[in-house]
Amino acid sequence: LAAVRALERVRRVRMYSDMSALRRAANSEGWIGRAWPPLNREPDPGYGTVSTTESARYFDQHRWLPTLRFQADVAAWGQKLVASYQPRPVVAVHLKADGSGPETSDAELASWRDFFRRPASASAVFAVVGDDDVADVAQGFDHVFVARDQGGSFPQQLGLISQSTAFMGMAAGPSTVAI
Repeated sequence: LAAVRALERVRRVRMYSDMSALRRAANSEGWIGRAWPPLNREPDPGYGTVSTTESARYFDQHRWLPTLRFQADVAAWGQKLVASYQPRPVVAVHLKADGSGPETSDAELASWRDFFRRPASASAVFAVVGDDDVADVAQGFDHVFVARDQGGSFPQQLGLISQSTAFMGMAAGPSTVAI
């Protein structure tokens, strides 16, 4: 919830037990038609929630995507960090690694270390974002750092994504900010 509260113009955050409860509240309070993704219809079959295909479809139809803007103090942390590495570009990297089993979509950390070891990768600075325990992927590289270790809260790390030159990584919450 801290990440949602860090967004610009968010005055109140409410939680609902499920999508039906959310839709009932939106209907009764009259804001169902103003929500995106739309709450007055079911999401695409096969997806429990909105997916990037829904975002792509919205863009194709409207030639515009809603963007997340962070409060000034949250964005300032990322701006300061990015400025400290100029003129090199800062690439935000999200590596999911919850370790919950072989069926999960965790990042292959050894492959990322091999990538960071390549000389060409040193032309950029890579900021590893997120709350997963992947700090060892950055060890031994001057051009890779873990944003959390630099004092960044999760909302500040999301703000850093919005300030970065590019994004690489897993399809998860941080990638939504990058989109």
